[in-house]
Amino acid sequence: MGKLNPPSISSSLPSFCNNGGTVNITVPFSMNKTVGPQDIGGFSLRVKNANTDTVLGIIDKTVNNFSVSSSLMEMGFALPEKVVAKMIIGQFYKIQLAYKDKAGTVGYYSSIGVAKYTTYPQVTINEFDLQSTNLHSGEFVGVYSNQGDSTEKVYQYKFTLYDSVGKEIESSGWKLHNTYTDEESWCSSNYYIIKTALTENHLYKIQYSVITNNGLEASSPRYPLMQAESIDPEIGATLFTELDYDNACITVRMKGVYENSKEKAASGSFVVSRASSDTNFNIWTTVHDFKLKGQLPSTFIFRDFTIE
Repeated sequence: MGKLNPPSISSSLPSFCNNGGTVNITVPFSMNKTVGPQDIGGFSLRVKNANTDTVLGIIDKTVNNFSVSSSLMEMGFALPEKVVAKMIIGQFYKIQLAYKDKAGTVGYYSSIGVAKYTTYPQVTINEFDLQSTNLHSGEFVGVYSNQGDSTEKVYQYKFTLYDSVGKEIESSGWKLHNTYTDEESWCSSNYYIIKTALTENHLYKIQYSVITNNGLEASSPRYPLMQAESIDPEIGATLFTELDYDNACITVRMKGVYENSKEKAASGSFVVSRASSDTNFNIWTTVHDFKLKGQLPSTFIFRDFTIE
């Protein structure tokens, strides 16, 4: 039997990095019809310097009972330290993948795919703590930081809200990141307001995920989150009143605080009080109470029909 024909890989492969002390590289591939799962006993990865074409290392991997799960699969490899020692952060490397048959013979190598060696980024949600339950504010700022490689930037991002057992409740879906808003070359942030009204005193979890311009995927921890009823002294909204002669009422509205051209959401319990000239404006009477749960103040409206 001759050598196995190679798998098909893309000319552009996801970045790889040191995560937890090990440099792992994942190679997506698809199979051709000349090779079946029953023929495969393993894989071989060849890593080359992109400029000199020098082979930096060949990593073999044995696979038992290989099965096809989809048209596009992936195989992961842990790069030996002697290979990593020859690499430089921020540089691209040539990658080739081959099958090994049941006897251990390496087949033909695939065409070349190019992958970048980068540092693992820090992905967090601003002002959130993994060790304690965070109070829900309705708005979230996901932060991506990669000081070791400023050329590895966010391409897409996503926020996902889970319940206490890990079931997805809400997702922003993958959205394109606008790099023009980045204040630093190595750092970026994204803003999101959830749409789900959370039940008070129930535990939730929120996560921020990114895909970089070179295909590296990274996520923040799933931060514990709880909607708690509280007074938010920082609501900072401005009240507006409009006299409605036709309906004999006064319409009360709010305009919230704006930051980076976006209105800030608020949470808490609030009251609307009124004073009149009858008491020389010394006595305030509560005419309405309401709650905001991560909502924009501008969504508030109240009509006072008790005017004379």
